[in-house]
Amino acid sequence: MKIIKSLAVKFITTFLIILFIGQGIGLVLFVLSMRGHLVDSLNEKTARTGGLLSVITAEPIAQNNGTLLSSFLTASFKDEDFISIAFFDKNNKLLDERRRFVDNSSRINPFYVEPQFENQFPVLLGREEIGSIVITSSSRSINDKTLELMIFAVIYQGIFLVVVTGLVINFFNLNIRKPMSDFNFAVSKAGTGDLTVTMQLSDKHELSLLANGLNSMIARLRNTMQKLHSMMNDVTMAIKQINLVIGKVNEGTYKQLGATEEVITALENADQTQRKILENTHNLAGFSEENLSSLIEIKSNSEEIADSSEQLFQASSDAYSTIAE
Repeated sequence: MKIIKSLAVKFITTFLIILFIGQGIGLVLFVLSMRGHLVDSLNEKTARTGGLLSVITAEPIAQNNGTLLSSFLTASFKDEDFISIAFFDKNNKLLDERRRFVDNSSRINPFYVEPQFENQFPVLLGREEIGSIVITSSSRSINDKTLELMIFAVIYQGIFLVVVTGLVINFFNLNIRKPMSDFNFAVSKAGTGDLTVTMQLSDKHELSLLANGLNSMIARLRNTMQKLHSMMNDVTMAIKQINLVIGKVNEGTYKQLGATEEVITALENADQTQRKILENTHNLAGFSEENLSSLIEIKSNSEEIADSSEQLFQASSDAYSTIAE
């Protein structure tokens, strides 16, 4: 399973942390309870043994019967929880004692109990105290049992966490991860344009409501796309008609452009003709100026000829007069 920062991973992590803390607190309370029960059991056993010995050793202590005291002491000392049992007379003189060495070295145990418990029980004969019994108990068995309980509880907690983790992950894979993967796949397909995809969940829960919502959304999108497709067909037909009209308009425009080009050509020809006329006019004006100069010269010559003719006429008149005379 790919670990990602998803809601499922956060939920599983939080759940496991809470479960681990709860199991840890339960483990501590359980071991403390068992330790207290074991301490109470040891104290009760010591009290029973001390009470029994105080009763059965009253006469041997009063009679100073060492053999009988030794037999009682040997029988009581078989219990390994007792590391020492001592008999004293009323003057606190040691009559008999049994003692064994017990290794009470501290181990890695957060619930460690003090290594020894010492209890004193009076020995009464009638109402008179004739001696006492001192029993020293060892907490080794308590520490061993609490350590075993702690190890067993830790192993049990680890196995329980592994099993619960596997069950929770399997539950999320079947009920959340797989439906969410199918939901993501359906959304991706719908996003790429495939509006035929649907989600079907057999269980009725929140994800089924989400799947129904997705199916409803895809159905609405499908209807919308069908309407858009119909509208696009209508728009396509309208565009085709517009293209026909535009083609006719373009054809008319091309004809108008041809006529305009002919007019422009005619205007250009007229302009050239006008330029030739203007040039000819300029040439004619130049010719007129030259003719005018010639006419002025002719006029001057004519006037000179007229003066000469008048003089000639006068000379002819004089000659005629002379000839007539």
